[in-house]
Amino acid sequence: MEGADHGAATRMARRLEISPQRWHNVLRGMSLGMALTYRLVERVPGLTADWLHFGRPEGLSLQMAQLLGEAGGEGPPRQSYPGK
Repeated sequence: MEGADHGAATRMARRLEISPQRWHNVLRGMSLGMALTYRLVERVPGLTADWLHFGRPEGLSLQMAQLLGEAGGEGPPRQSYPGK
C-alpha cells in the first residue's frame, strides 16, 4: 500500500483499535478472525458477519448493500491461503 491508501488503512486500523499491521494483513487476504469480525460489525453500521465470511448479502442494510455493490454484485473477495 502506498500514499493515500496507506493513510486510509492506518485510519481504519485506528478506528477498529487494532494495529495497522493487523489491518494490512487482513487487506492482503489473511483471515479476519471472529473478534475482528464482531468489531467490524459493531462499528460499521449495516455490515454483517454473514457478508464478511460467506458473501451473503441478505442481512445487509440497503445503504450498505449499495455501498458494497451488492445490488446485483458479488460478495467479498474470497480469502486465499498459502498452499491451497
